[in-house]
Amino acid sequence: MKRLLLIPYRYFRFIQYFIANFKPIGISNIIWCLFNGFFPKNFILFKLATSNPSEFVTDYEENFRVCRINKNTEILNNKLLFPEVIGSYFKTPETRALIYAGKFLPYHTASSFDEQAAILHLKTSGPLILKPFDGDGGIGIVKVSCINEEIFQWNGVEITKDKLLKNFSTLNGYMVSDFVNQASYSNTIFSGSVNTIRLLTMVDPQTGAPFIGAAAHRIGNTGSAPVDNCAMGGYTAAIDLETGKLGAATATKFKFSTPPYYATHPDSEAPIEGVVIPNWKELRKEILSLHSKLSFISYIGWDIVAGEDGSFYILEGNDGADLKLHQAHAPLLQNPAVKAFYKYHNAIK
Repeated sequence: MKRLLLIPYRYFRFIQYFIANFKPIGISNIIWCLFNGFFPKNFILFKLATSNPSEFVTDYEENFRVCRINKNTEILNNKLLFPEVIGSYFKTPETRALIYAGKFLPYHTASSFDEQAAILHLKTSGPLILKPFDGDGGIGIVKVSCINEEIFQWNGVEITKDKLLKNFSTLNGYMVSDFVNQASYSNTIFSGSVNTIRLLTMVDPQTGAPFIGAAAHRIGNTGSAPVDNCAMGGYTAAIDLETGKLGAATATKFKFSTPPYYATHPDSEAPIEGVVIPNWKELRKEILSLHSKLSFISYIGWDIVAGEDGSFYILEGNDGADLKLHQAHAPLLQNPAVKAFYKYHNAIK
């Protein structure tokens, strides 16, 4: 009975998402999207009027089938557990404290990090990132930094120390972590956000070895800052898997009839297209080595920051990777290995 009810429930949810992602594309195209599992917005974004739809993972497949690939997701979904496990193999931003009901709790028993310690850290060591445990899409993330002894910034807005303490007291279910200073190439493109690399890795069902299925670089703007997240209006630029070179950037959340593509950043005017991520081959090697240690998880979307020290830092691992980041540039199923992976897991037809 539960299985029988699941199918109409999924279609009901799909219609809800369909409406939320509506764009006026003409009656015939809207009907086509309904019967073929695409959102009207992505009909435009993926250029489906002139592309081969069979080469794309559909929105229905992404939201109701791809999301069921992984069976063991606790490490990815638990934001406290993730850095503890991954930090043994790869650099992650250090978590200093937790905030519950406005109260700071030291994250490690050997440390002490309360409100005053946070202020001292801001003054002497640099910004902090406050991130909700259950946040998604960049919602609720706060960057806190220090201007001088009495003036601070809360997501770019100047506030007094008293106001900062009051803001701390309103938070519940937050992590307090170090801010990662990004590499100069990324900072030059846009300095108002930490611009992250999204690597989508998959475990080959035949060989058991992980491979990179797609890569994109998220880039913030004045509308999305202090985050780069596309759901908040940030951009996505394709990354060439061999060279680490960026393509032109676009927005998956767009107001126009067609999404614009930017060879240079609209705010900073710095080049995007043609920029090469330093140490790209080393990053590929390290991520594949890491995923091989977690091969019981078939499918991971890694959020990675290139640091100014030349190192890479993993911020998160995602069980449900946002495929629009990649398919805005090229359909995922053009890659035979990716298509075989999704077919093996019954994620696509």
